[in-house]
Amino acid sequence: MSKKSSSLTFINSNNKATFLRNNNVKIIFDKLQKDEQYAVSGSEIKLLWSVIPKEWVAGIKLIHFLGQNARKSRFERPVNRVLLSNKLNICATGFSENEIITQILIELVQDSGDANLRAASYNKLTKKQTAKIHEIIEPYLHLYFEMKQKLTFERPMKKS
Repeated sequence: MSKKSSSLTFINSNNKATFLRNNNVKIIFDKLQKDEQYAVSGSEIKLLWSVIPKEWVAGIKLIHFLGQNARKSRFERPVNRVLLSNKLNICATGFSENEIITQILIELVQDSGDANLRAASYNKLTKKQTAKIHEIIEPYLHLYFEMKQKLTFERPMKKS
């Protein structure tokens, strides 16, 4: 089954994952256990991409929502950008939407041009880096949730 909207295609398949394509970015959601769900959807990623600077997402071709808990993954943080493969890995289970959106912004801003913002050894940020990053991403975080709330109120309620 396939539904099409402007530049976003949603394909519900019987495979292991759900695929979304937004322009040149492919979004993959691994299947989860029955009692689990992702806090962020493909349309919310599309909204986030629309409010942040384009240079932050330049080069990203694949966003992969991994069906595992970040604490049990091989990554230090829940969001990990792999520059060589143009991929953004997101271990989103067990986190709220606010936490995941914040972590995505933290990861993206590290490659925004300021060399002092990239996590060094073991992918850990210093306190100074963390403070600077939060200062940079705060306006975008607010804008994202403001836009989301506006879109939610503009959409008509579904009839049951």
